[in-house]
Amino acid sequence: MARLVDKNVVLVIFAPNLETTNVNSKIPFNTLGLSAEILKTIEKKGFEYASEIQAKSIPVILDTEHDIVGIAQTGTGKTAAFGLPLMDKLTTHDKYVKCIILTPTRELAIQVANELDSFKGDKRIKTLPVYGGADISMQIKNIKRGVDIVVGTPGRVQDMINRRVLDLATLEYFVLDEADEMLKMGFIDDIEAIMESTPSEKRVFLYSATMPPRIQNLSKKYMKKQVVLEVKSQQVNRDNIEQIFYRVRRSDKYEVIKAIIELADDFHGIIFCQTKVIVNELSDLLKKENLDVDCIHGDVNQAGRERILKKFKEKKINILIATDVAARGIDVNDLTHVINHTIPKEIDSYVHRIGRTGRAGKKGIAITFIDNREEYKIKQIIRETKNNIVEGELPSREAVAIKRQEKLISALESIISTKDTSFYANVSKRLAQAFGDTEVISALLYQINGSGKPEPRSEEKRYDHDEYRRERRSGGDRRRSGGSSSGGGYKGSRTSSGGGSRARTLGKPERKSHGGRDEEFGNRATRRFGKKRTDGSYEGKKSSDDRPFKKERPAGHGEGFSVKKKSKAGGKKKRSAN
Repeated sequence: MARLVDKNVVLVIFAPNLETTNVNSKIPFNTLGLSAEILKTIEKKGFEYASEIQAKSIPVILDTEHDIVGIAQTGTGKTAAFGLPLMDKLTTHDKYVKCIILTPTRELAIQVANELDSFKGDKRIKTLPVYGGADISMQIKNIKRGVDIVVGTPGRVQDMINRRVLDLATLEYFVLDEADEMLKMGFIDDIEAIMESTPSEKRVFLYSATMPPRIQNLSKKYMKKQVVLEVKSQQVNRDNIEQIFYRVRRSDKYEVIKAIIELADDFHGIIFCQTKVIVNELSDLLKKENLDVDCIHGDVNQAGRERILKKFKEKKINILIATDVAARGIDVNDLTHVINHTIPKEIDSYVHRIGRTGRAGKKGIAITFIDNREEYKIKQIIRETKNNIVEGELPSREAVAIKRQEKLISALESIISTKDTSFYANVSKRLAQAFGDTEVISALLYQINGSGKPEPRSEEKRYDHDEYRRERRSGGDRRRSGGSSSGGGYKGSRTSSGGGSRARTLGKPERKSHGGRDEEFGNRATRRFGKKRTDGSYEGKKSSDDRPFKKERPAGHGEGFSVKKKSKAGGKKKRSAN
């Protein structure tokens, strides 16, 4: 079923074959019109049923010549939605570019290119990712050898066009993946410049998580007759993701994250932070705990990103800390956790983030930190996404201590069952005879693991930026905390009994008091004139007769001498007697 929106836009309510169907029903790939060769490839990958965006896109791409705007959230299979039918329609390799796919990040370009390669089966189709931060000379060589599909970031693709290396004159398909994110990142000028380098007769596919006005304007400008295929965000299945939010002070976030990691049986997740500074700080703190952690953000070069992501996928590191943009394109299906160190500003970003866990039929946990002022954001996300996000109870230190004991027992059981410990048999017997089994084991565990008791919270007040701002708004600045003439305030502040005027600075020694105005020799006036009487005069003031006479100038002083003006060269000449 379809209806006409305007002369250029057709809104497809549902496909395949534009017939109304139950959106919750499973749709096999073999009902969508794909060739036997592509179906064989899908079967090898272990997929049987199509997602909703795939079921809507594949028949339209295969059976029509329409341009497509596909709206669906992350984790719904958008790459396969356009990638599978493209691989079916493209002919074998003949050394000119037939399709270009633009992505917002390098990681996503690599992911899309790899996924398209996995779809081709026995077809001789070459796909090449091009992106900044990598050796451009090698990318140029590969393009000159001939490729069918180029997947790249807008900046590097435009650079290739300007160098006259990438020729798009024979292009058949133009794809924008994560179009809304590219517009947010300011790629609109590059996208339009690339579009101008393509022929007018081509098909355009635009896939995005949202449909803001700028996406609509872009589609109307460059698409002839577009089909809009939309999957509502509330229709995306999040039942396999447990969504929790915690009320956490800024200064306590690190401790809570560490507790979450320790309480998990096998933590493998991403921690999203707002800035690269927070990413680096959190990564350094967790590394000091000997955890397998690394981070990516805008300052990490491409070689470093690829190395870190490879380790993360292979579980050589199980904690990845990242900024939102840097994490785009991370394709890992078995993440156990996603932690939002700061709640995202936009609802779409929240959906994108949590969509990285609970994939491939597995369960996942999404945790978001908020303070009391951000409660409205969580309520807005719940209202807009229809997701069940519940408030969780912060993990206790006692629970962490018990979990450590369980992990220790499990590790020892593994050593006993798999390792040869006979070398320590004689020592064990001697110690057991001398002190008893329980005492010896307890001593060894203490040596390995410390006391094992929950560490008491430090009573020292930590700096909290949000609390500091609240105090400033309520008048809690230096003037307020510095005390008043009636007494009180910080020690060392100005009071009726005198003292220094500056409030005490934590961590610095206090300034010594000079004793106040009424103490003899306590200030400059008293030292000079003596104590002040009630009539205003000073006790002990020296008379003018007691003062020494002013020395008279010697005769002739200041007479008969002259100082010549500076010379034009700038030097000052010596005095000379007339």
